[in-house]
Amino acid sequence: MYERVFIYCGTRLDWAALENDNATIRKLKTEAPRYPLVDLPFSFAMDSVFLPLAISAEIFH
Repeated sequence: MYERVFIYCGTRLDWAALENDNATIRKLKTEAPRYPLVDLPFSFAMDSVFLPLAISAEIFH
């Protein structure tokens, strides 16, 4: 079964890259950023901005 991960997915990806968590990176089906520590605050900010949209996507899809 395909599991969607929309809520804070950029932050999750950065955190997984920092911890070398390959299972989570494979689950998100994308390449980890080269500099996750630099990207983390920006991803958190953008994930927070798009949180209402991500919640509605989770609920209504």
